[in-house]
Amino acid sequence: GAIALAITGPLARRVVAALVVLAGLGTAGLVAAVLADPAAALAPFVVTATGQSGPVAGGAVAVTGWPWAAIAGGVLTGLAGLVALLRSGSWASGGRRFEPGAGGGAGDGRQPPGQARAAAARRDRDLDTWEALSRGDDPTES
Repeated sequence: GAIALAITGPLARRVVAALVVLAGLGTAGLVAAVLADPAAALAPFVVTATGQSGPVAGGAVAVTGWPWAAIAGGVLTGLAGLVALLRSGSWASGGRRFEPGAGGGAGDGRQPPGQARAAAARRDRDLDTWEALSRGDDPTES
């Protein structure tokens, strides 16, 4: 999400930010559901591992601090997405480099003709160098 927020346009940023909010809230909600009844959350895994169904360890399940850390992470992710959703309209765009079809090559109308010809000549020289290497010519011997 962070990369998409950095390089997309205003509308796509809002969509990505909304998805980040939903991901954060979804994470926090799912982990909260596990914390509400950890034995029920573990039951399918216990059945798979042991082949026995019924109460998990007599109903006693110890919860570590990791679910709380996951809830905190989900809440922080949701808050970051909310800030991005509210503030991303004023952010600078990622630039033409990230626009679809932004090749910057010769004849695309984005460079003056002289610069486009110079860029094409550089590409041709680079291609000639690679082709010489492919033929086995050593460029350091000339």
